[in-house]
Amino acid sequence: MSLFSPNRREFLQGLVLAGISTLPACGLFRESPKPPVIALVLGSGAARGFAHIGVIKALEAQGIRPNLVVGSSAGSVIAALYASGYSGLELNRIGLNLDEAALADWAYPFAGRFGGLIKGDALQSMVNREVQNKTIEQMAMPLGIVATELQTGKGVLFRRGDTGLAVRASCAVPGVFQPAVIQGREYVDGGLVAPVPVRYAYEMGATFVIAVNISSDASAFNATGTLGLLQQTI
Repeated sequence: MSLFSPNRREFLQGLVLAGISTLPACGLFRESPKPPVIALVLGSGAARGFAHIGVIKALEAQGIRPNLVVGSSAGSVIAALYASGYSGLELNRIGLNLDEAALADWAYPFAGRFGGLIKGDALQSMVNREVQNKTIEQMAMPLGIVATELQTGKGVLFRRGDTGLAVRASCAVPGVFQPAVIQGREYVDGGLVAPVPVRYAYEMGATFVIAVNISSDASAFNATGTLGLLQQTI
């Protein structure tokens, strides 16, 4: 069944009413001689991140499987697990069994220049364990993880490398998590510059985007530099 068959049109229109954006590159529900490249974009939202699983289950119920997935902040956790091959039901099981306290590997308070209370090693290890230590480029589905370079305030799309480390970087809320260091550079929460990282999905070749915003503030951030990033967390 085509993505734009009547039943699926109604489903996608229902997503819009539920606050989930569906963004074709040109022309809503326009038939195309080429099948669309569908991206699922999972935005930031802290503890609400597991709400993304419900969207994945709804898409599966309609027989819609994205061609790629992009995640930012809490959305990067679900994006990584989904890209590794888990179904919505399996993701739901992981979420129910997750011991959140085990992810709080406490650091010395505000250790380092821009330290935080949580190191992030436990989150990195959990993600890598659940994806069977696959790197980003080894995923069953193309995966993009967005983080923010601390020194410049610019968004960075990770498409290769250690999956758990990239997720750790994307989730590193300043003042809560210590910055993640990748190839000598410090990275923090991807939600600071891309709370719903749609543009990165287009960079990866998407022609149709299903974007899920579970954050409390849908406004775009315009942080520049370290001070601007820290101000966004206050």
